[in-house]
Amino acid sequence: MDCIRIKDLYVGKPDAKDEIETGNIKNFVDSFILPPNWEISKMLASSCCFITGYKGTGKTALLRYIEDIIKREFPYACSSFILFKEDFPEIKRFKLSENSKRMFNAVSIDRELSAEGGDFQFIWRFFFLSKFLHDNEMNNNGLFVNDENWTLFKQKMKEISLLNEVKLKWFSNLKFSMMFPSASIPATFGVSGETITQEDNNKYQKIIELIEEADALLSKLTRTDTPYYIFVDELEAYFSDEKIFIRDLQLIRDLLFSIHRYNKLFQRGQSHTKIIGAVRQEIINAITQKIDSRELNKIIMGFSQPLNWEYNNTTSLQHPIIQILLKRIIITRKDKGLPDKTDSEVYMEWFPSKIHEKEPTMYILTNCWNKPRDIVRMLIAAQNSIQCNSSSFSQSVFDSFRKVYSRESLNEIKEELSALYSVSKIDEIFSCLNGFKISFSFREFQDHVHILYPRSELSQNLLPVLRDLFRIGVIGNFSTLSHEHRWYHRGDIDIQITDDWNIYVHHALHPALSLTSQRDFHKSLKPSAGAIVDVEIKRIFQSRVIVSVIYNGFSYKGCIPITELSTSAVRRGFLDQVVSVGERKKGRIIRYNREYSSYDVSLKI
Repeated sequence: MDCIRIKDLYVGKPDAKDEIETGNIKNFVDSFILPPNWEISKMLASSCCFITGYKGTGKTALLRYIEDIIKREFPYACSSFILFKEDFPEIKRFKLSENSKRMFNAVSIDRELSAEGGDFQFIWRFFFLSKFLHDNEMNNNGLFVNDENWTLFKQKMKEISLLNEVKLKWFSNLKFSMMFPSASIPATFGVSGETITQEDNNKYQKIIELIEEADALLSKLTRTDTPYYIFVDELEAYFSDEKIFIRDLQLIRDLLFSIHRYNKLFQRGQSHTKIIGAVRQEIINAITQKIDSRELNKIIMGFSQPLNWEYNNTTSLQHPIIQILLKRIIITRKDKGLPDKTDSEVYMEWFPSKIHEKEPTMYILTNCWNKPRDIVRMLIAAQNSIQCNSSSFSQSVFDSFRKVYSRESLNEIKEELSALYSVSKIDEIFSCLNGFKISFSFREFQDHVHILYPRSELSQNLLPVLRDLFRIGVIGNFSTLSHEHRWYHRGDIDIQITDDWNIYVHHALHPALSLTSQRDFHKSLKPSAGAIVDVEIKRIFQSRVIVSVIYNGFSYKGCIPITELSTSAVRRGFLDQVVSVGERKKGRIIRYNREYSSYDVSLKI
């Protein structure tokens, strides 16, 4: 084994930005794998300007890799990153929101609509115009030709800056800088005082007019031959405080529209100029569900390249996710000066013939979601396990880190869900799954949720939640007839809620959710909604009949509500003419009644 142990392997960081900032750019580039459907040259040459995908699919890594390619091909290129989460912390987002309201109140007839509508288009337009100006100055005026139009553009931006110097403030004396500092154009909006006067409104109106004029001049500017790229990343919003969440979604929506707007403008006869934004699919889904999307899906669909790691052959060493794992072993060998080996030789050296009766590639892919970060998380868990000194990935090695990997996977899924649900609702969802069953019918789970949270939103709107869980990968489908699985990350679009398809919890989450096949077996011995059972009449009351439910040889407490005995005799109060103590009948389970700790049963089979 050439003396390489698991703890020696090059793993990298879960986030590509962290990996590059720690100085591992060479290993990062050498180990980078593109998904099968992706061509970087197509992204750079086409009208596409968005990279979409779920958390962990490698959006940030791809942006950093594209930047590295550009720098190697064009050492004189200008490139930079705008990190929404990092560059715009909460206090800055608050100031963006307040500035947006004031600007639109200054020109809107319907003030209430403009104040609460969350329109940030002018704010982002000013931001990008300021950035173009700043980047040109930082690159020795090498991005735009210094002609009459450029002079006019600079003048308009300076007029905006001068208007801001009157300190139109509200709420506090804190000033917000909307761009990287520029010596000549300090692009800041400010607020002071408790109220905004008509004079202030006029100044805001003038600012908007100047932004429009500067924006119009931008289309007349002439780009130089210097390549110019801006990458926008970390477009995050979390459902903690609903108002803040809605505001952040509005900010991201209008930022995406601005990216599209300026790409269209630069595309007219210009080359090597592009703004590329990476956005999580769940953020797009949240915008669609929670706010007025303004047909954002149209530009995302028409101008994006999704990251898709789907690959039909799950036993092939050429599967891109398996390639990510093999490349890390190969890089470690190279760093240690060991001779080259083929993928097949490395695979045979590091993996057994079977892991829990499955091909190793199949086992690994079954326990992940076809995302690069799954492999990084798996390797980190292995290096932190008691088997880290092993020189191969044996079955015992996988068993040693399975629980840790499962918990970390669940944590990431919860972060993904935070773009749609509050922390308390996410806790509700997983408390229902925790310790339940690996495979179950929709009706079973519906009854289970109703028992735990009978009057909750989750209980009332379960199907939309299950659709979200299916899309993110918490659950899939399992055919009770063919034993096939359906997963969103393998191309199955929506969950099936039919008698032939059970809901199935993802394999990798079983340890974190305390799910085992043995637990499923014991639960299957108990009756569930819809089950046909034997019913023995024990006692007869005016409003209900107490029974014993016999199922799989075991006896359980039960009750027949009077509504399930709707005959004329019942209406006259003669229940004993319908049923009699000691009598046995066939019945159907309606639900588990938590209040009485018994099963509600119907004799209408």
